[in-house]
Amino acid sequence: MGIHAVVVDAEDEDIAKFYSKFGFIPLTDSALHLYLPIKTIEAAKY
Repeated sequence: MGIHAVVVDAEDEDIAKFYSKFGFIPLTDSALHLYLPIKTIEAAKY
């Protein structure tokens, strides 16, 4: 089984904005339902 993304359900718009700062992208069903592709995580330099 492969993992393609990390998915979060933000409780409100402020929390969604917080996740957006880290590259999370809203899904089409709700602006509070966001995902971060694993490729984005792999590309990050720490």
